[in-house]
Amino acid sequence: MCQGLPLTVVILAGILSRMDRHDWKEAVEGLSSRNVSSTEQCTATLELSYKHLPDTLKACFLYFGAFPEDHEHNTKRLISLWVAEGFVQKTQLKRSEDVANDYLMELISRSLVTVSKPRSIDGVKACRIHDLLYEFCVTKAKEENFSRLVRRDDKLSDINVPFYLRRLCIDSKVEQFDNLRLFSPAIRSLLLFSHDEDSRSSFDLRFIFHIIKLAKVLDLSQINLGSTFPRELELLVHLRYLAILVNGRPVPASISYLTNLETLIWRNSSDHGSINLGTWIWRNPSVHGSVSMPDTIWNLKKLRHLELIDEADKNYHFRFPDNNLDNSSQLCDLDILSCLSLNPRENINKLLRKFPNIRKLRSSLNLDQGCEYHVAMDCLSHLESLSLSCVVYGGDPYQLDFQYPSTIKKLTLSYFCLPWSKMAAIGNLPNLEVLKLLRRSFEGEIWEMEVEKFPKVRFLKLASLHIVKWTASSEYEYEEQDYFPRDPLLSGK
Repeated sequence: MCQGLPLTVVILAGILSRMDRHDWKEAVEGLSSRNVSSTEQCTATLELSYKHLPDTLKACFLYFGAFPEDHEHNTKRLISLWVAEGFVQKTQLKRSEDVANDYLMELISRSLVTVSKPRSIDGVKACRIHDLLYEFCVTKAKEENFSRLVRRDDKLSDINVPFYLRRLCIDSKVEQFDNLRLFSPAIRSLLLFSHDEDSRSSFDLRFIFHIIKLAKVLDLSQINLGSTFPRELELLVHLRYLAILVNGRPVPASISYLTNLETLIWRNSSDHGSINLGTWIWRNPSVHGSVSMPDTIWNLKKLRHLELIDEADKNYHFRFPDNNLDNSSQLCDLDILSCLSLNPRENINKLLRKFPNIRKLRSSLNLDQGCEYHVAMDCLSHLESLSLSCVVYGGDPYQLDFQYPSTIKKLTLSYFCLPWSKMAAIGNLPNLEVLKLLRRSFEGEIWEMEVEKFPKVRFLKLASLHIVKWTASSEYEYEEQDYFPRDPLLSGK
């Protein structure tokens, strides 16, 4: 029953915080104190806030109206969308992703966007927008011909999409899509959101691809296109952003036709059942699957964000071709690579050098028991975030040594079963700020800190380990004995 009063207060505060005090009176004189708690007054405040937004932020703000209501935005993908849409440009000092992140933080500081999931330190993992702000974005975007949202309750057969429309979001059931009177060759962005109970059912949407030949952004991540990559997609050569859902198929060689592609999100709908425990994977490596990348992947010179998503099996990974690395091109613009499969028996260093400027990497290592491995990743001189998991074949112990890039700020390890003596290579990383040791990454009940210094670590997470006792030398501020209770209620925490 607040009628938007709290939102009005924080939005108005956001406006005033960006203005000189001498201009405060002019900014608020149009607001009526007698009616400040009404929804109409809140709308007037939103109009004022939008009016005072820099032009660079207006498009980013209105873009929230191109998604379903109550949608939680993964900031990594939201930023990739903004970049693909052309809302942000890189500068001499910053990449376009960094500029986009600055824009997001500015919207948050103005109370226009809410943080729903913070990062471990200094950052936002996911964000939302208030219902009243969302309705404002939807309405304003339609007024300014910025975008159009078709909601699930709309009768699609009665909706005529304007011929000149450039951005369209359809939030409905898939079988109703062909009822939409869609003939808008000017469309540059198409986002489809489905609410079908059975997401494994596949649908034929080729009729849409014939219409949107100039599209730059296409999100089909909730629409199952079946077991084949539609050939009609190969004709969308202007695409910068493509999110697609398929049934466990390899990425086709024809992906190289999309020479302008910057973001590729490949969502896999395969289902390996409900068992997905790390210990079971350790003993049953057959559940570890991969999506094969074609040799032509090296032709996507503009690729910036490559991600594989499998909701049923978190251990699905991309397997890159490595049979002709000497003659393959580098992906110099690649910034984010999520789910890369690495085999230490092969030349990991040669493959990693194909991504010379990568900053965020999530990968798995496929190891054989009873072998010795030395994994050198220091060739990634720009790497800031590294997440590694292990898949082990066999039953005998193995030896593993890492050589990490000194630039790493965030490190996450899982399933390696390393002795605590291996912590020295991590503890001396000069820029490490976040360290997450998860799911049997290290074995042993006692962690005795000896040579590791952790000069910049601000966040430490220990989860699903067998550690009971943590000791440090006298140069640390910790007590001589810090115990982790062997309590079944606290296991994994």
